[in-house]
Amino acid sequence: MKKIILFIFLFILCSSVYADTRYAINKFSNMMRFTPEGGIAYLHTAGEVISKGMLVDVNSSGKVIKIVKDSPDPIGAAYTSCVTNESVWIVYQGVADCLFTAGGSTAGMLARGFVAAESGFITGYVTAEPIPVNPFSDAKHFFEIGHVLQSRTGTGLAKVQLHFN
Repeated sequence: MKKIILFIFLFILCSSVYADTRYAINKFSNMMRFTPEGGIAYLHTAGEVISKGMLVDVNSSGKVIKIVKDSPDPIGAAYTSCVTNESVWIVYQGVADCLFTAGGSTAGMLARGFVAAESGFITGYVTAEPIPVNPFSDAKHFFEIGHVLQSRTGTGLAKVQLHFN
């Protein structure tokens, strides 16, 4: 009986929908949401203009900014586009649309940020690479953000199962 009551409580809690002109997202709290794609998002303030799917990090004032080359610690992907000082949902776990460079993506590959020695970098964008074989490169490990779920050709959004290292 306790399990049924808990299930009903969680169902009601997670079923209320927060609607906005930019997105619809399942409400968990004022600061946390479940996205329709299967992600978990937190509300942040943008420190600069950010496009949907860009990888972000937190700056010293606590605002989210696009990752830069050789940045091994992104916290998530922008759920929507935003301007400086605007509230923005950042997907930090689960499935998210990530913005890939011209190299595109192939389902089954790793998704990650760029290391210093690589070309083709665009601030905030993601790159894809095949899953490495042993021995693994420690240099790229902390740049991984997840596994590519959707193939695409060229620059644009593709779904990624996020798992930050």
